Amino acid sequence: MRTSEQIKAEIKEQFGFVPPFFEPATETPEVLENLWQQTMTAYINNPLPALFKEKLFAYLSRYCSVPYCIICHSCALRPLGMTGKQVLTLLQEPPPNMPGELKVKPLVSSTQIEPLTDWPAANSALEISLYRYGILIYLKPAIAQQYRNEWLRILGSFYYNHLIAFIAYVKTCHQWGECHPELVYEADQRVQLHLAALLQQAPALGDFFANYNEKVKREYQKQEAELQQSNSILQAVIEGTTDAIFLKDSQGRYLMVNSTKARLLGKSVEEIIGKDDTQLLSPGEADQVIETDRRVIATGISEIVEEVLTINEADKTLAMRTYLVTKDVCRDRVGNTIGLIGIARDITPRKRLEKERSHLLEVQQQLIGRLQQQTIDLVALSAVGTTAISTLNLQQLLDVLLQCILQVVGADAAMILLKEDNQLRVSAGIGIQKPIPIGFLVPMEQGFAGTIAATRQPLYIEDAQTDSRVINQALKQMGIRSMLGVPLQHNNELVGVLHVDWFSIHPFSSREVYLLEIAAERSCMAILNAQLFEQTKQLQQRQKLQIDTMPIGYMVCDRFFHLTDWNPAASNIFGFTKEEVLGKHPQDLIVPPAAKVQIEEIFQRLSQGDMTAPSVNENITKDGRTIICEWYTTPLKNPDGTIIGFQGMVKDITSRKIAEAELQQAHQRLKFHVENTPLALIEWDSQFRIKIWSQQAERIFGWKAEEVIGKSWQEWRYVYEED
Repeated sequence: MRTSEQIKAEIKEQFGFVPPFFEPATETPEVLENLWQQTMTAYINNPLPALFKEKLFAYLSRYCSVPYCIICHSCALRPLGMTGKQVLTLLQEPPPNMPGELKVKPLVSSTQIEPLTDWPAANSALEISLYRYGILIYLKPAIAQQYRNEWLRILGSFYYNHLIAFIAYVKTCHQWGECHPELVYEADQRVQLHLAALLQQAPALGDFFANYNEKVKREYQKQEAELQQSNSILQAVIEGTTDAIFLKDSQGRYLMVNSTKARLLGKSVEEIIGKDDTQLLSPGEADQVIETDRRVIATGISEIVEEVLTINEADKTLAMRTYLVTKDVCRDRVGNTIGLIGIARDITPRKRLEKERSHLLEVQQQLIGRLQQQTIDLVALSAVGTTAISTLNLQQLLDVLLQCILQVVGADAAMILLKEDNQLRVSAGIGIQKPIPIGFLVPMEQGFAGTIAATRQPLYIEDAQTDSRVINQALKQMGIRSMLGVPLQHNNELVGVLHVDWFSIHPFSSREVYLLEIAAERSCMAILNAQLFEQTKQLQQRQKLQIDTMPIGYMVCDRFFHLTDWNPAASNIFGFTKEEVLGKHPQDLIVPPAAKVQIEEIFQRLSQGDMTAPSVNENITKDGRTIICEWYTTPLKNPDGTIIGFQGMVKDITSRKIAEAELQQAHQRLKFHVENTPLALIEWDSQFRIKIWSQQAERIFGWKAEEVIGKSWQEWRYVYEED
């Protein structure tokens, strides 16, 4: 490892002086080396335009309490062409609002397929938008994912990664400065060379530097006050209306209700939040509400519907009231549907008059009769609903469902056929003494089950022994007489066919058709879940196979960084078997002492939710060898954003790094020979601007390299007109 003096010598060679920023790390060469390498990678050698970097650095330094960064990088803007007044205007600009001023909208047309190959022109509308997005990503990282996504879409991974690395470096500098408030900006040569000139051009700049912390604080307070006032007005409107107002998520759970809605349901607001309508309303009312909710969310089209609900009156009695409900989708900032918002108005008096005029008493009696019958039917079907969630094993589920359906309908036998490609496969049967073998295929559109599948309609056959639609002789040989079947379908997609059978003539019953359809509906989702479960198991097995055979090391840690998975490629790289590492911390196995500080910083970033934590660092193997590895690590999160662990991929790049070092040495030797050749060496780019001007060229022509680099031959008298 290099000494601090060696590192400082390199820093001085780069800048011409050692910025005070590095002085606190002088006593710890490891830290100094880390800071310097970050500076080289993310700042000095970062291909972003210098003016863009310095403007963003200076502006973001408003949010660092130590003035070193804001003053030094403001001074760095002067040699890049900015005057004191321009610097002051830049720093005084208020931050973009979130989300008011900068609602996420595409920086360029969303039809753009390929990322930009060149950085946008200086001060163009696109570059200004990228600059303002950078401020938002720095200030609001937790809610700025959409801005990062837009960056990546427009710029591609090359400029995107350099931009994110630069912002991360700015944060590092601010944290370093705030931990070392003794940093003296007056000792920085950028300040010594340019601050006086900037203050002469804009005297108010000095006052800004002295009071910028207070200004930023006032900006925050103003934004908070405006947001609080806006929320207060909105809340007053919501609570002041006699209409019931509510907001649900996409799963139907209440996110917000006003006091009117709470009184309607006879509960407090706190008791309602987080629950769905099945927990607050009767089953029939909940189904009515949920159906329209799902339709509005699915289509994205608002609807005005009438809903009849049982509510709690002021005297604690229950009453049926009719509400005219306006429902519309609720969208996030980028237009994605995230839930449903509704406003309900009590129109019971108006509906009561309508009912009286149309002699609704008779209709109500009929409705009560139907509701009573439905209640009886729902009780009979409760066993089917309970069975539907009892197991995820498909075959066990089908067998238990058929037993329950036989009890509900009172049939002698039952069978389920599931769709497979363009055929029906017998998947389960019960009550048949000589059952059709499981797996027997029935052609679509043929026979009893095929006809049901083709028409998607229930089918009743009074006598299977004489009906020509029964073409399967095995069914007749079993003695089956009457048959009733219904399609199994979900969202208009055929899943299969369910039919029940009797060994004697059984009359048609619309109630049995209804019960069988309800049973089929409840069974269908359970069947799909079981099929999905089996497919998921297969996918998990396939995923494990892919991880175990991938050529790149892969590992998973829990949220405390204890290893929970380790693939064979990782064993090949580090020498440890999976059994040797499970439950252990990577710091105790593969991290050398010199790299533990750097690795701990990466772990801290990951714990704070940083989704991009690539790194290249030294590791040690089981047999004590030091290798260089390239890491890509990311946190694993629950849907609510809670970090539950971390996953990382690693590649041993030791050989590549050795080759790069050898190439660098060869480059240095070539550079030495170029600089020491007795011939002048000059190189132009395609625009005839000087790129290389050797020391011998300086001696022959008299101009120093810094006087001509970047200039074309027309900008200086390299060739006289007479020549």
